[in-house]
Amino acid sequence: MIYELTNRDIWPSKRNFIDQNNVVFGYDDQRSCCESYGMGVYDPATHALVAVSLADLPYHFDFTRGAQDLRLSDHDRHKSFRFYHSDEYVDVLDVTQIHLLPDNGTDRELVLEAYTEHNGYYLHDYSLTKTTDTISGNPAGK
Repeated sequence: MIYELTNRDIWPSKRNFIDQNNVVFGYDDQRSCCESYGMGVYDPATHALVAVSLADLPYHFDFTRGAQDLRLSDHDRHKSFRFYHSDEYVDVLDVTQIHLLPDNGTDRELVLEAYTEHNGYYLHDYSLTKTTDTISGNPAGK
């Protein structure tokens, strides 16, 4: 199960999530100017949006595969990129994908996609790490 942390002790500038394996994903969700950003959970087989938040999702991060970063700029539009977020006209689209494995082992794998659409100045970064430290604070609602 993936839980949202109620505090920002791990990465103060990020919205933080943790799974039962102590893998922590933090995503910068603070607006800087005029960028568009967000995240969603997608079914890679159908490309359908499954969830807009990781909170209480019965999945865990596939830490062994890590994260894949894709950067699509105007001059790259002819290339074939595999991403699930809409391909609206933007100067730069930065996408990070992380595979999610089902806790029950039988459901379909999903893909977390965090994106930033911007003009090159307002990237929203992420962090993905496995911690052995005790996490202070409780997951939201737990």
